[in-house]
Amino acid sequence: MSTVLKQIIAFVKQEPYYVPRAYQTIGGMWTVDTWQRAGVSVKVMDEGYTTVVEAPQVRVIDGVRGIEFEKGSEEQLQQLWEQLSEPEEKKAVRFRKM
Repeated sequence: MSTVLKQIIAFVKQEPYYVPRAYQTIGGMWTVDTWQRAGVSVKVMDEGYTTVVEAPQVRVIDGVRGIEFEKGSEEQLQQLWEQLSEPEEKKAVRFRKM
């Protein structure tokens, strides 16, 4: 897993951002746990073997075959991390200038 992907997952996958499931599963197979933060969702499925990171510009699957980009690129993933990790004060200044 790439460092940037790990950073995004750690940023989003925190208890306050967990989205409770609306259903119960039997045996736990195909369970999807979801966290959402700042327009990015992290989904863990297949009993932890597959992680999906989704944002408007990217969809990345980290599974048994490695990392696959269904949408976007490594560069766009890096840009997403830069936006997410930008300090709140800097974001506020950037939006005031718009």
